[in-house]
Formats: sequence, C-alpha cells, structure tokens
Amino acid sequence: FISSQIIGYLKNDLWIELARSANKKANLLSENLKKFDFIHLPWQTEINEVFIIVPKELEDYLKKYGVFCHKWTKISLDSQYHRDNYSFLRLVTSFHSNEKDIYKLTELIEKF
Repeated sequence: FISSQIIGYLKNDLWIELARSANKKANLLSENLKKFDFIHLPWQTEINEVFIIVPKELEDYLKKYGVFCHKWTKISLDSQYHRDNYSFLRLVTSFHSNEKDIYKLTELIEKF
C-alpha cells in the first residue's frame, strides 16, 4: 500500500516542483561561486548538487563559520588537484534552500 505522504508527494506533480526548486537554487549557487577565481567547478551544475575544488584554507574557513560541505573523492579529478592543499567538496541544495542563504555564503567567501 502507498502511504498518504507518498500520495501527497505525487499528487499534482509536487515532487517535480520541489526538484525544480532545488535545481534552480543549485544553479544560482553555482553562478555565484563562479565569481571567485580560487574556486573551480569541474562539472556543469545540472541537478541539486554543486561540486567545487577549493584551497584547503577555504574549506577550513567555511567550516569555522558553520558551512556544511561534503568532502568528495578526488579520484575523478586531474592530478593537479590531488595535492593536500586542495579540497573537493559537494554542496547540496533542496526545495527548502533559500536565495538569502546563497547570497550570505557568497558574502562570506568574499571576506576570505
């Protein structure tokens, strides 16, 4: 049997609306991060995940200010990024992510 939560999620394409919202926020995040020459985006943002290569110092700085990033494996990256002074991170947006937080993150990075 299908639970009422699943029915509500599927009804009137709510699931696609939520996914589109998350993807839109990821694209906004990606565009804002491209402004920084010390942040490299190895792949185009197509879903609600943004992958970034940053100096290790920036990762530490973001953690200090409560920004949660997922460390990602460097196996698929060019060898130049395999050094310890780079971090490969994954940022994830959701339907609940808001533009204000994305702009606050951008402002935080500007102060780095």
